[in-house]
Amino acid sequence: MRKLYEKIGRPWVVLVSGATAGVCMVALSVLMARELPPHAPGIIPMELAFTKGKLVQILNSWGKALNTYLKIMWIDYLYALAYGVFLAGLFSMVSREQGKPPGRGKILFFSLPFLAGVLDWVENTLHLALLPGYRSLSAPTVFALSLISLVKWLAALVSILAIAFFLVKRIKRLLF
Repeated sequence: MRKLYEKIGRPWVVLVSGATAGVCMVALSVLMARELPPHAPGIIPMELAFTKGKLVQILNSWGKALNTYLKIMWIDYLYALAYGVFLAGLFSMVSREQGKPPGRGKILFFSLPFLAGVLDWVENTLHLALLPGYRSLSAPTVFALSLISLVKWLAALVSILAIAFFLVKRIKRLLF
């Protein structure tokens, strides 16, 4: 992981992965917004439903948007890869210290975007396999799906907070 930490924090890697993640996010948002009925909950509330009743209610409100969601899932696979590389690269850029290898803590924070991306792939795969028959899902399965999503979101959030922390630290060092 230390070698990846050193290599991934290059500006061109961060720019390309960030641009790719941005394009994917916009594409997913636009394609889903066109299909979702007015006032229907979006993807995030569906991911974090936690109960079978809530999930069924949300997906029933989606109508044909569920088919669109499943058809455009390939974009979300690319998005997960892109944001994982982007966040890890950005963390590497702002946390790296010249001539000093990263410690365990930095490697842990550096790994979180990849964890989020892998969990996103797991979630996507399970959605593709299970959501076509969402009415017959068991309550524990729905809870497990939402738990995977929650851990994914928390890993991404902690990554963003770590990036902000090291960015502020770097700016302070430059100014004072």
